[in-house]
Amino acid sequence: MDLLTDASGRKYGENGERHRRIAVANDLKDLAADENVWIVATYQSTIEDPEKINDEKFVLTEYNTAEAKGLARPLTHLISLNQSSNERREHTMRIHVAKSRFFEKGEPFKIATDYDNEMFYDRQRTMNITKVG
Repeated sequence: MDLLTDASGRKYGENGERHRRIAVANDLKDLAADENVWIVATYQSTIEDPEKINDEKFVLTEYNTAEAKGLARPLTHLISLNQSSNERREHTMRIHVAKSRFFEKGEPFKIATDYDNEMFYDRQRTMNITKVG
């Protein structure tokens, strides 16, 4: 999202970055609706306390979107990927649905990863993981 500009052509100043990101999110939402497609965009979160990353009960939410607290408003879904140092070693991570217009938010769930084989998701190992809790 940081590499895109919104359709208005407006020039945003140094203090307008938050507004530009929200405008881009709105444009992407409109484009998805016009073309009847899903658009997935990534965004870097702000973590004010680095120690929270290793707290496996902590998950990123819409409040962690750097410099754009209103960024989640136009989104249909907001999903965060959460991984502690321990989970990185175990090749697992927690997924948290922070926002969804179509279903209720639930508890984070754990998946297995398989980056060694160039796979994000390891289905077989994931099916053997107990619920995050």
